[in-house]
Amino acid sequence: MIIVKKTLVYYYEQLSVGLSKVSKAKLIWVITMGNRLVSVVLLMILLMYLPAHALGNESTTVVPQFGVGFDEVVIADSSDALSDPRDLEFHPGRTNELWIANRATDSITIVQNTGL
Repeated sequence: MIIVKKTLVYYYEQLSVGLSKVSKAKLIWVITMGNRLVSVVLLMILLMYLPAHALGNESTTVVPQFGVGFDEVVIADSSDALSDPRDLEFHPGRTNELWIANRATDSITIVQNTGL
């Protein structure tokens, strides 16, 4: 980025000799837009590089006790008085009761027989 700025300053100094104030202002605007374009291009390169690098190693270790997948089972939905759920907790004494805190209504929905 420093090299780009030095190059832009050099071009400004060379091109601004003998120009009027209006022409110098236009030249500064062109240089500024060029500087922004360079920044956008560098940002785009960085954003394209990061996702590929973030994926990392594609080899995964499967824990046999968990298996390779799971089955989703819906045990409660909006027909069960859920209203913007924000927290879940199983009752410590009764393990088949799931307590769900609802943000919208400041209430608790208790789901029986959750399959545990």
